[in-house]
Formats: sequence, structure tokens, C-alpha cells
Amino acid sequence: MIISNTGEGELSWEIGDKPGWIAVSKSIGKVITGKDTVIVTADVNQQIKTYSGAMSINSNGGSKTITISLVKYQHTD
Repeated sequence: MIISNTGEGELSWEIGDKPGWIAVSKSIGKVITGKDTVIVTADVNQQIKTYSGAMSINSNGGSKTITISLVKYQHTD
């Protein structure tokens, strides 16, 4: 996920609520100009099913909620 600062000044951000099966490489940051990258991963050791949830990103420039969906299938040979 890329968090961009297209405005003037420093953008301070943090990851708020997120599903328990989602992990992020960092949950807080600052961007003066340009962008910041956050790696989002899912726990694939969970049972086979469809997962869905929402992750919130809060900043001094506003807030956004992202819907995340993942379908885990059984691997067949």
C-alpha cells in the first residue's frame, strides 16, 4: 500500500482498526513529500474460506477506510 503526500507540509498517518488476519510492516509514519510504502500481508495459515474486513488509515490530512477481501482455496495437485 502506498501513502502519498501531494500537499504542502508534513503528513502524519497511522493504521487504525484492521482485521486480525492482516499484518502491516509499519503502523505509523510521516511523509514530508512523496510517498511511504506499507507492506500488507494476510495470515494464510487460517482455514479455507472467504475473509473480508476493513482497515482504517487516519492522518492529519483526513481518514480513509479500505475494504479488504481474500479468498483462500484448498491447494490441489
